[in-house]
Amino acid sequence: MNGHSKESRVRLIHMVTVYLRGTVWLSEHDVLRQERIEKRSFILEHLVKRAMKGDTDAFLELMTQNTQILYKTAWSVLRNNEDAADAVSETILTCFEKINTLRKPGAFRTWMIRILLNHCYNILRDQAHFDRSGEVPDFPGSMWEAEPDSFQELLQDVEEKYSTILTLYYADELTVCEIAELTGLNQNTVKTRLKRGREMVRRSLIHEE
Repeated sequence: MNGHSKESRVRLIHMVTVYLRGTVWLSEHDVLRQERIEKRSFILEHLVKRAMKGDTDAFLELMTQNTQILYKTAWSVLRNNEDAADAVSETILTCFEKINTLRKPGAFRTWMIRILLNHCYNILRDQAHFDRSGEVPDFPGSMWEAEPDSFQELLQDVEEKYSTILTLYYADELTVCEIAELTGLNQNTVKTRLKRGREMVRRSLIHEE
């Protein structure tokens, strides 16, 4: 069962099925999602402007609001607690050192996640120089106690190229356009990976039943 309650599996199966079918509920969800994004963007932009002027408290608040998102995104790429934590730490330091180079305060989250992904890929490149003898990353139960989002739990069964897109879209709430800009993929490829990723999650949930 991988620790999923029956209720959470049923809820997630329904959610993914709705997304795949494109029902009216989906459009209502997208409206609410867009409202959240706009409200968050307004608050973040105010903090970013303060941080760019050297306000340390504003920067700390920015990181407090985004640490969980950074960790989820890092884990979706690295699949390892320690490496994800290292990538987040390096990202926070880089953002602190370079925030005054940010040209558009409204683009902060995309800029921040691009920095994070660069650190993640650097970690993967460094690891490629070592023979890990086929070692498979473990997924200790304590991780899910710190990350209770049951949707993320299922990403361990999804290929990295799909899980990263799912995380950027659902956890980070980036738009398809922003994800395309961030990853260098075209928007149709992003949409395709979102669809295939959702299908993988749905198959995983049904399999657990």
